[in-house]
Amino acid sequence: MKKNLLLTAAFTLALFCFTNILKATNPPNGNCGKVIEFKKDDNSNAVVSGKSFKIDGQYTISGWFKTDIKISQCLVFIHREFWITQEAFNVRINAEGKLSVLHNSSGSVSLTSTSVVNNNQWHHYSVVKTADSLFLYVNGIKEARAYSNRYINNLIVTVLNLGLHKDWDEYEGWMDDFSIFKRALSSEEIQDLMQNQLQGNEANLLLYYDFNEYEEDVTFFDKSVNKINAGFNGNVIVRRLAEGVTCNKDYIFPPTTDCGTVVKLDGKDDHIVTNFGGGIFYGRSFTIESWVYLDDYNPGEASVIASTRVGNEGLMFYVGGDGAGGRKGRLCFDIGEPGVNFSKHNGNLMLELGKWYHVAAVYDFKNNSSSNHVRLYVNGNLEASFTNAAIVKNDFINTIPSGELIIGFEKRTVSPTSFYFNGMLDDFRVWQSARNATDILNNMNTSLTEHQTNLLLSFNFNEADNSNFVTDINDMATPENNFFGTLTNFDISNAWFKNDGVTKSNSSFTNIDIVACENYTTITDLVFNKSSTYVLNLLNSNGCDSTVKINLTIQTKTRNDVRYLGSTNSLQAIYPLDDAIYEWFNCDRPELGVVANTRTFTPTVSGNYKVKITRGVCIAESICTSITVVPNSSFNINVETISVFPNPTKGFVTVDFGSYYSDIFVKVYSLSGVLISQNYFGYANQFTTDLIGTPGLYILEIQPEGYSPAYLKVVKN
Repeated sequence: MKKNLLLTAAFTLALFCFTNILKATNPPNGNCGKVIEFKKDDNSNAVVSGKSFKIDGQYTISGWFKTDIKISQCLVFIHREFWITQEAFNVRINAEGKLSVLHNSSGSVSLTSTSVVNNNQWHHYSVVKTADSLFLYVNGIKEARAYSNRYINNLIVTVLNLGLHKDWDEYEGWMDDFSIFKRALSSEEIQDLMQNQLQGNEANLLLYYDFNEYEEDVTFFDKSVNKINAGFNGNVIVRRLAEGVTCNKDYIFPPTTDCGTVVKLDGKDDHIVTNFGGGIFYGRSFTIESWVYLDDYNPGEASVIASTRVGNEGLMFYVGGDGAGGRKGRLCFDIGEPGVNFSKHNGNLMLELGKWYHVAAVYDFKNNSSSNHVRLYVNGNLEASFTNAAIVKNDFINTIPSGELIIGFEKRTVSPTSFYFNGMLDDFRVWQSARNATDILNNMNTSLTEHQTNLLLSFNFNEADNSNFVTDINDMATPENNFFGTLTNFDISNAWFKNDGVTKSNSSFTNIDIVACENYTTITDLVFNKSSTYVLNLLNSNGCDSTVKINLTIQTKTRNDVRYLGSTNSLQAIYPLDDAIYEWFNCDRPELGVVANTRTFTPTVSGNYKVKITRGVCIAESICTSITVVPNSSFNINVETISVFPNPTKGFVTVDFGSYYSDIFVKVYSLSGVLISQNYFGYANQFTTDLIGTPGLYILEIQPEGYSPAYLKVVKN
């Protein structure tokens, strides 16, 4: 196992080791929640921070874990700067199944839980450091406390490991929601931390891993503002959906009906004027969401998705433009009146040009500006969260015209007087509720054509399915309200596009089932690496001539590692699989074909061998591994295959066995039986030795390990 660990001075570590469940507890997986699973092997698996950081004075370290392994295991391990041999901090499950915390300073301080935590149930832990004490909480209950005035302050952490203690105690189990605060949290705050997922902008939050990344991501992203991202050693740390959580993040294009259209705005003056009333945006919660595709960033501050501003007051949902500085390409939401009651909010992800994204701005009204929340989502992932959001003034709804919501444009009374959107939009919606990640994910890949609870407005932009010259769009959510939008300043012949760039035509439908290994590439060069159902529109000279529904199952290759079994002098594929086919090949003689069909293979001839493992449609092949066949002690060397040259010789003589042997002992005797010299060769098919002495007849005694000795005569001139 490798040494990858965390160092530092006054360091807030709330690590995880849990105890008997005091009540039913599970990680609060609200963000399409995933957990990570550690599978123990010989590869030193660990989550490793990639950036040094500092912790001063007081701190809190917290996390979730679940395991049923009955041996000592490490959850968190930290080394401090310049102290190579002395750890600063670790949290582990001890041999008794209890959570144990060690804090090293000018002497070590240790804590042990009263609860047993290796019972295959989720446990939450927090380690809290105050000015003079160290506390251990399990499932929100304080279980241990130690007083000391010798704690390290100003701890510099250069490496933080989750799941590995230097080079032993590798962890096997699950983890979730690891965080470090730069202050001592209270018991009430720890209880709240257990029940609610962090947003990333909490005061004094130093580090937060929610482990909710895509399966293919090689980085665990720190959701705090400090961006102390982590990677991992080894190759058996995998992300899995938490129990009871469903999630669909697979998408190709925005959802459509039939061949589906999107609306394209030129970034110059195209926009959509609606008659959607403005009262919804005062004194209540709401959500605005849409699919967006940027051809270019606005040269000013904003590529506007939607706006209600009159003068400078109202709200604006947009992607930062060239003039937005550090907010360029970021999803943004502004609300209120600048200089009076105003707040700006932006995410961290850069929305690239030429790609579809689903975006959402959520305003969670709490009746006063000190507790109003704004949340921004991209592709169903929580991108950023803010408190203290502003409120639109009460007189706002009385000063705006009835159709104040504008899509793709913001009109201003200050220079520059307008911001436009350059790209495509689809499935624009307004909800009278503060939606969460699960709500957004459940609907974002579906084209809504009928009323939904709390859905006030839904433009799916499919009006141009049968005509390219449509200027009015209709609300599909509440037709009785007669909401509509009008395309303004568009070159109408260039306003409508298929959502995948295909023109319209009558379509046929094909349903196919495909099983692929690791990923699947369609005939349109789209690559998918997740099992799901995908719909493709295929183009011919007549347009969208066929729709193909692909029910795709992705299988994963098994590990191709081979290990040597010394007790039987055999080779073995590491992982036993009942549904796999094993085929062994001699790399030196491929013409022999398959030489064995079992997981474990014992060669009868020395050489290089590899295994091919077939499982479903996936094939994994190992590298060639060398093995020497060691016979038992009753075997003799075949003297007829040995050649000695030159013989006679003037000094040096070479002995060629004709095949490889291990642990070869060579002795040279004079004719009278006096030992002249002796040598050892670890693994060889020939060797050269010097006959030291006067001319005459010499005897070579050659004995590989496990063989009877062979004797050869050599003449020295």
